[in-house]
Amino acid sequence: MAVLDGRGAPRETRLSGPFGAIQPPPRALPYPHEEAPLVTVTKAVSLHQPWATMIAIGRKTFETRSWPTRHRGPLAIHAARRLEGENIDRILGGEAFDLLGRAYQHLLLDELTSRRYPLGAIVAVANVVDCIRVGEETPPADPGTIEYCLGDYTAGRYAWRLEDVQPLKTPVACRGAQGLWDVPAQTRLDIAGAIT
Repeated sequence: MAVLDGRGAPRETRLSGPFGAIQPPPRALPYPHEEAPLVTVTKAVSLHQPWATMIAIGRKTFETRSWPTRHRGPLAIHAARRLEGENIDRILGGEAFDLLGRAYQHLLLDELTSRRYPLGAIVAVANVVDCIRVGEETPPADPGTIEYCLGDYTAGRYAWRLEDVQPLKTPVACRGAQGLWDVPAQTRLDIAGAIT
């Protein structure tokens, strides 16, 4: 029962016990099983495989595009509906692959050929923290690295720096689009439930 003051407004009451004032219990978080509020993902970008999965597993931290983005913050990584076999051949047959040391060549070859790739689904969420124009002299990724091998660092292109990548426990089926696109409301809820 609430205690009212002389004007009829609720009055704050302090309970005391043998060890002093009793504090009210701390407010529960809206999601007690979560340590932090859920990330709201409103934008997505579609990539062909194997590049989408390479972002999800942490091998690719730059997404290279012919166009820049002003978007910063959470971005859903969507795997396009088709797996084009020549994509893997292009990576393995490229000049950048030749620059990798033998150990990295074997590692990348295993990662590219030993998995099944989800198609037509969101596979991860990453934070876009920067968009860098690729220059003639210093690309954002060093030649001779797996990162460089998985991107197109031709001068004049753009490298989107991705951090805090969260792969989804289960890919979320979704129709993609070209460019940066809006994630439907139901898909946003499905992503929140699938973040590992």
